[in-house]
Amino acid sequence: MHSTKFLRMHAFDGLQQLGTAHDHADLATRERLAPVLRALVITARTLGVPHVELATCHRHELYWTGDLPLDTVLDDLAEGSLRHRTGESAAAHFLAVASGRASVVLGETEILGQVRRAWHAAQEAGTSTAALDGLFERVVAAARRVRRAAAFEATADSAAASGIRLALQHAAVRPRRVVLIGAGEAARTAAMAVRVQAPWAQIMVVARRPDRAMALAEDAAGEAHAWSELVELVGRADLVIAATGARSPILLASHLRARRPGLVLLDLGVPRNIEPLVRNFSGVTLLDLDDIARHEAGTPSDAHRTAACDTALPRELKRLQRAVDDPGLPVVLRVLHSRGDSVAESMAEALCERLGLADAGAREAVYEAMRQAVRQALFPASRALRGETLPNG
Repeated sequence: MHSTKFLRMHAFDGLQQLGTAHDHADLATRERLAPVLRALVITARTLGVPHVELATCHRHELYWTGDLPLDTVLDDLAEGSLRHRTGESAAAHFLAVASGRASVVLGETEILGQVRRAWHAAQEAGTSTAALDGLFERVVAAARRVRRAAAFEATADSAAASGIRLALQHAAVRPRRVVLIGAGEAARTAAMAVRVQAPWAQIMVVARRPDRAMALAEDAAGEAHAWSELVELVGRADLVIAATGARSPILLASHLRARRPGLVLLDLGVPRNIEPLVRNFSGVTLLDLDDIARHEAGTPSDAHRTAACDTALPRELKRLQRAVDDPGLPVVLRVLHSRGDSVAESMAEALCERLGLADAGAREAVYEAMRQAVRQALFPASRALRGETLPNG
């Protein structure tokens, strides 16, 4: 009895989700709600409510189990700028998010890693539990299967890459001087997109931490510059990309008094890194996450990939439901299998990155080999937990 109750809570029964995203809230609304959601996270931590916070460029969500007072967000829930889901609806939404189906760019390349990092951050902070760990492990594994069914790894793009493409379309001439503000994950993705889409460009990385700026500049075949040089560099730039986690604008209108004609600015930050007033300047084009979302919404979708994803999602949700509703398998065995899948996926991902494997077929071969190796390693323990006799007696 206890194991069945645990397993049900492990997946759907106690799960709740609250958040905001690009599909129902614009950038200004998401900026306004960011401190509201952060305050709710603090409340969850204070009350000891198990939770995981997922914050990306286009969404900010909280997943939790248990009782969390929502009095402070009732008005936003009523007007629809925040969405609240429970049980199977929350699980289905989570799977759509993790697989990339709910992303601005269908099947975007960054989201699954962001989900994993959010989960691991919760584990390190002690805000996750065995129930949430089991949910995230299973959903991440299911999301990978959805992505493979829809061939996302071979064809999908990132939101940053879409933004770079949009910025290049707005440039009057080929931008030769590109200033990149930031050196985190978003900035790294943007830098690599510039290197692919504008290989002729000179990339100048500016970050508050010189060591991170130097590391990214080296990887992107660019130059690292001191934070104190920012205004001067922007004055000579053709394209400026801002991708930091700053809580307020770092590039102000006053910084752009001296600028090159036709300057294009791409703001990938939430909250915004570039003062919105800049949009009123003549000869300057400012693009932000809302512009990327509108651009992607107006781009014809890949019907084949969309259909493949929409077919795989309900199948994976049912598979997850069947797994957690089956009382015949010991809880410890479920956790063992789930952990094994997670370890195999993590090791395969790390190995692919180390080897520089970009081909989807090669990456899938590594994933499958790693899964088989882990399954073989776990086979004796699995047989023993089932009460079966091992082949060698």
